[in-house]
Formats: sequence, structure tokens, C-alpha cells
Amino acid sequence: MFIKDSAFSVTKGVLSLINDKLVDHGVRTAYILKSMMALQGELERETMKNILFLGIFHDVGANKTEEIANLLKFETTETIPHSVYGYLFLKYLSRLGDRAETILYHHLAYAERGGCRSAYRELALKLHLADRVDICAMGESSDRLVIETVERYGGEQFDPADVELFKAADKRFGVMRTLRGCGCEEDIRECYRALAFSEDELMDLVQTLVFAIDFRSEQTVLHTILTANYAEMLGEHAGLEKDDCRKLYYAGLLHDIGKIKVPVAILEKPGALTRGEMLEMQRHATYTRRIIEGHVDGEIVEIAARHHEKLNGFGYP
Repeated sequence: MFIKDSAFSVTKGVLSLINDKLVDHGVRTAYILKSMMALQGELERETMKNILFLGIFHDVGANKTEEIANLLKFETTETIPHSVYGYLFLKYLSRLGDRAETILYHHLAYAERGGCRSAYRELALKLHLADRVDICAMGESSDRLVIETVERYGGEQFDPADVELFKAADKRFGVMRTLRGCGCEEDIRECYRALAFSEDELMDLVQTLVFAIDFRSEQTVLHTILTANYAEMLGEHAGLEKDDCRKLYYAGLLHDIGKIKVPVAILEKPGALTRGEMLEMQRHATYTRRIIEGHVDGEIVEIAARHHEKLNGFGYP
């Protein structure tokens, strides 16, 4: 096994490197959405996996914008940029490209649904409600006020049928009680455990998570994709075993994950870096080791963390 952690631990751990408040919101949103969908019938494995992914990743586009603080307010109008970026991320950098429109329209108001022809409109409306329920719960002092707020916006922001679905889910599963009691994370963790991710599915997830980190810098995400593929191709050309070639691929995928600790201003500076900026940039190799050590295969750690070493003994770290 190349990955030592569970699917949920990997997901939450990596996304927390970007913004821990946003990933916690994503987990709670996934829980609400999953609870609503469960009332409509037993969820098949693939459907459950997709719902959890969409809930947790629904605000991934915010990492490319300045909207994060505003997104955690119930009434916000600054929703288009992060929805578009999130759509592009899912469309081109994840396995859920065909469902990317769910993210594009996840702030669609029910009253404006007529202009949306997406096959995923109804799911997007449910995601919109789940997202806003969590934001409202973070700000309101009582469950009753949350329910009243959701009801008040029914027919305008939310599908009235979805409002009733949420209320029924709350009655059956104790959604609000779970939100207040911080039980969402354990519930979602158990869902991931029940899904029993295969090695290939887990590595696909890791790839998506790395792209989520790199997505904040266009240069970094393209560099990561090319490095991972070139490394594997070179391994194959050298006649290495299949497992060793895959280790090269995943080391290439993870080698710059430490750049999450480096300011974007340095990562995308158009001119030459100052000495201080260069030293900070060079620290990314050490950051990479600290982030992935103990979570992935040891050989992958060594390859990724030493990718700037040279045969003559120079290089860094």
C-alpha cells in the first residue's frame, strides 16, 4: 500500500493545509446533503462517494479568490468567481468532471432556476440548501431559528420540497443535533470507512487533493502534472518495475506539496527572487517531508523530499 491513512484522514488532512475552516464547513455540508439524500432511498456506493466528494469540495474554488471570509456568511452575493473556479477544478482536475455543473450552480437561487438547463440542477439546489443550513447554524443560537430561516427563504432561495426534505432528515436523523454536537466528522468518517476505498481509488483521491492545493497557482498545478507523468515515463524507459514506476509518479505528484507553506506572491513572482525569497522557496522541500512523512510509503517520501538534490552533493535541502 502506497498510502497509510484512511480516505477521510487523507482528505481532511490535506484540505486543512489550505483552509481548516473551509474544510470543516465542507464536511458538515456533506453530512447535511447525505442525510437529505438518504431519505430518498438507499444510496449506492458510487452515489454516496460522489455526494461526499461534492459536499466536501463544493467551495474548493474559493482558494483561488478572496471570497473565503464572505462565504461563511448566510447572505452573500459574492458567489460567482469561486463557483466558476470550483467548476473548472472538478471538470479538468478530478474524476467527477461530468458532475462539475453541480458546483457551478451550487449557489443557484430556486427562484432563478428557470435559466439553468443543467442535468444536475436539482442536486445543485440541494447542495445550496445544505451549504446555507450549515452557515446559518454557525451563526444562529438555536435550532428553531435555523429551521425558521430556511423556511422563510423557501420558494426564493430554496426549493420548498428541499426545505421539507431537510426538515424530515432533521427529524429522522437529528441533523441539527449532530451539527451542534460536532458529530458530523465521525459520521462522514464512518461513511468513508464503509466505502472501503481500493488502492487505485485512494491514489486517485490523493491526486485530486494535491491538485486542490496546487490549484491556487496555475504554474504549480501544471508543473505537478508534467513532473509526475515525466517521472513515471522515465522509470518505464529505464526498465523499472511497475510498482517503482508508480512510486515515481506519486513522488512527482507530491514533490511540491510543501509549497502550500510558501506565499503565492513568491510562487508566481515574475522576476528574479531575492535571496530571502529564494531561501523561503527552497524550504518547500523540507515542508514536503514534514507534510507527507508517515502518511505515504517511505520510498515515496524520500524521492519527493530529495527532488532538488544533485549527484555532486549540492542542491537542497
